[in-house]
Amino acid sequence: MSTVLNALYVAGGPTKLGTFREIKLVRKDETVATLDVYEYLLNGTQKGNLKLQDQDVLLVGPYKNLVTVEGAVKRPGIYELTQEQTLANLIDYFGGFTSKSYTSLLVVERLNGTQKEVKEVALSQADTFVMKSGDRLVIQEVLDTYENKISIEGAVYRPGNFEFNEGLSLKDLIEKAQGVTPEAFLSRGILVRTYDDTQKENIPFSVQAIINGATTIPLLARDDIRIFRKDELRENRTISVSGAVNTEQTIDFIDNLQIEDVIAMSGGLQEGADPEQISVSRRLKDGSFRTLSTVFSVSSAKNLEITSGEPFYLKPFDIVSVRYAKGYTAQKTVSVKGEVYYEGKYVLQDKNERISDLINRAGGLTIFAYLEGAYLSRKTIGNKEDIGATLENTSELGKEISKELTEQTTAKIGINLPLILKAPGSQIDLLLEEGDELIIPSEKQTVNVTGMVLSPSLVQFDSTRSLKDYINGSGGFSEKAKKSKTYVVYQNGDIKTTRTFLFFKWYPKLALGATIFVPEKEENKKRLTVSEILGITTSLATLGVLVQTLTK
Repeated sequence: MSTVLNALYVAGGPTKLGTFREIKLVRKDETVATLDVYEYLLNGTQKGNLKLQDQDVLLVGPYKNLVTVEGAVKRPGIYELTQEQTLANLIDYFGGFTSKSYTSLLVVERLNGTQKEVKEVALSQADTFVMKSGDRLVIQEVLDTYENKISIEGAVYRPGNFEFNEGLSLKDLIEKAQGVTPEAFLSRGILVRTYDDTQKENIPFSVQAIINGATTIPLLARDDIRIFRKDELRENRTISVSGAVNTEQTIDFIDNLQIEDVIAMSGGLQEGADPEQISVSRRLKDGSFRTLSTVFSVSSAKNLEITSGEPFYLKPFDIVSVRYAKGYTAQKTVSVKGEVYYEGKYVLQDKNERISDLINRAGGLTIFAYLEGAYLSRKTIGNKEDIGATLENTSELGKEISKELTEQTTAKIGINLPLILKAPGSQIDLLLEEGDELIIPSEKQTVNVTGMVLSPSLVQFDSTRSLKDYINGSGGFSEKAKKSKTYVVYQNGDIKTTRTFLFFKWYPKLALGATIFVPEKEENKKRLTVSEILGITTSLATLGVLVQTLTK
């Protein structure tokens, strides 16, 4: 059989306007029970929670007395009180105060019919102070301050807060903190004395004199003492190790460090290291304005063993550089993909190896190779962000090119493979670098039309059709198209733009695998000033150099 509480649960409980304190069970036109949900939840009282019968009616009336509780209490929220219930009843409902509550004076905000007013209530009056609907009880936390605290920090064994007592001296406090550590700087410490919230005073003292009893400083509440460590008062002393070691790093300086020690701490020598060629750069304290540092040339045993020779001791801020053996070079690899007989990675044999040499080592080209589409992919070195930003300041074309370039992790270098094969070893036959990848594609018989056209599409290549024909075949220019800035990106990475003079336009010629890009107009473009025109002219003059720099 269901009870009153079961029915309330199924019905979703009282609404925001409904009461929890007086839920009536009406049976045969008579109120046979009244349920107080608060009594059930807080005290487990089952009074009024009768079993329901057929035709029973539950009446949930409107609330009569709602109050709000905020702040440092265990259960903040909105509570419903019955008539004449007091603050003491409310405290029972919200579970009491937290450990941080300020209970010496409670504040109740009350509506008096025309405006708000504040009522101050002592906790001892809670049994007699009747709460009214709309009251707001705010419990604040105790102040985050101390009445009798003194603190000491720094080079003592037990830094922290201590209890202040009348007659306590600075020497007494240091003894409470178990004394100073060996790293303590004994020449000077500081005491910050707080007189009020706005006025402070610094009182310096000799730590050595305090410990010896030669000086006595009486303490006051809220005094803060700091004893410095020696390493706090000098520059962080380090030694840098770089070059042919397994782990280049910066090491904290310690006394009596030798060359072999820091090499061992850096993982030892690399395979190509020359232990006879180690340089140490040392700071000058009394050097001339021309001389920046003193450089020592030293040597070490390959196995870092301790020898009977005179050791070379390092000093703070030394920079140790271990050189590679003369002529030593780690293997450098390049790769070739596409229409060659033997794709894959190849180790460069010498520094003069070129594109034509790599093709020969890969067995030559297959009959399907599209020479005009070949390109070289090279890892970029340098600040692409700066170059891209400069490109963006030139023109709409610059923005599109810079977007393509700066989003790549490698640069695509356009090459003329037919000419390279005709003149191997010439200037156009580029020297290969570590990580280069030569791409020899097969013939693509399409042209890609994209950007601000009505229907971007991939179209079969036809040598008799012009760029304008391809755009018309893709629906023509859209309203947002910047026609004069249309450009073509060829399969080998080369880019050609539309040239204009007065009202005439010369569009680039198309080739197999080319992409036609129509950029978008800029909205609300302001009229350029003379200085802006000069700036754009200068940027355009350097655009070619920047693109070349990015791809090197």
